[in-house]
Amino acid sequence: MHWLKDKAIKLKSIVTCSFLVVVCLLTASSFAQTTLLLSNAHVVDPTTQKIELQHILIKQGRIVDRLQSIPSNFQGQIIDVKGQWVIPGLNELHTHSFGNRGPGGAHNFIGTDGTAKLMLSAGVTSLLDLFGNEEQLFEHRKQQQNGKILGADIFTSLSCLTATKGHCTEYGVATRVMDSPKQAIDVVNALAKKSPNVIKIVYDQHGGRPSIDKATLRAAIDTAKKHQIKTIIHISSVDDMRDAIHAGASALTHLPDDQEIPVKLAELMAKHKVVSIPTLSVNTDLVEFIKNPEILATPLAIKVASEQIRASYTLENIKWTQKQLDQLHSRNQHYYRSMKTLIDAGVTILTGSDSGNYGTIQGYSVHREMIKLVQSGMSTWQALAASTTDAGQFLGKSYGVNIGDEANLVVLTASPIEDITNSQKIAMVIHHGKVIE
Repeated sequence: MHWLKDKAIKLKSIVTCSFLVVVCLLTASSFAQTTLLLSNAHVVDPTTQKIELQHILIKQGRIVDRLQSIPSNFQGQIIDVKGQWVIPGLNELHTHSFGNRGPGGAHNFIGTDGTAKLMLSAGVTSLLDLFGNEEQLFEHRKQQQNGKILGADIFTSLSCLTATKGHCTEYGVATRVMDSPKQAIDVVNALAKKSPNVIKIVYDQHGGRPSIDKATLRAAIDTAKKHQIKTIIHISSVDDMRDAIHAGASALTHLPDDQEIPVKLAELMAKHKVVSIPTLSVNTDLVEFIKNPEILATPLAIKVASEQIRASYTLENIKWTQKQLDQLHSRNQHYYRSMKTLIDAGVTILTGSDSGNYGTIQGYSVHREMIKLVQSGMSTWQALAASTTDAGQFLGKSYGVNIGDEANLVVLTASPIEDITNSQKIAMVIHHGKVIE
């Protein structure tokens, strides 16, 4: 969650016509194949930073070989992707998967199952929800594991662990609170019984709401480690970052608002192998959407966001003066400079946009996040890894283009290494070895 959010989120299902079109296409064109061969592919491998012309052999949802030639006795489906690029599926590591909403009351509340389908159509093959309706998230994940829900793989923290009246309590959705180390131990132990994929903890000492203290933070992290569950800590200041790193956090989400990240702190983060999920999109794209309307006029944006959502990004709806808009645009540079410091220090950075907030679009904002990582100083190879292989490693999954990797792939009509915006030029999505579109 972030400072741009409304004071409440109404979780209900209102499906727009544009979304129905996406889902109908996704469902109608989905089919399973035991054996699939993608022939003549430019295979883009973020781990080796090489592009090779090969044939990718897929069986039972995994890549089983990368061939130089097609066997004469091959039996299965062949899809010729000559002149196209194959990358690992993209990942959204910070979302609130109820749908999209925009300024002035614009909304498209489609639920986690609808969001998962929408994301998959944008080449995002897994999502990590970091707080919503705990029971619904638990149930949707269960239904997907049982094959009853399609779309991007659902990972979730289920709840948000915070102080009484702390951040996450203001949205009208039940969350778990803890105000002492003992309560932290009890809360994490109780949540662990439901097998969250990660545990999200709010540690926000300089925000406008109550926060847990350092002892409670450490107790929660230590207890999560006993359950072998990674922790993602919501921070908003440099001091929050430092405390979370020393407490043994697995990852930090958001960037500090109070000042730019000092070089020594970034180096400390890298030394302790703490991952950053910076959510640049939610910090910077609200202003960009208003100043540059063409961002929401791309084919992919039109595909995944309703006309109502896209049209809502106006000064009239935001009610900012031009002076305020210019000031916020300048403030964005604060975040980019902090990102450059993290990149230079060698911190592992993953794509997470905080989608569900103003200034984000489910699925599309993962592509925007990669653009912003490149603008901050990453190479296109690094930005692609942040959303694919590195994201998979954090989730404990083998996401890539090599033998043994899960066959979650995106076929592009242009190279994302030449230009990261080409990640939006999607010709086909393959999810667990099934062709989606």
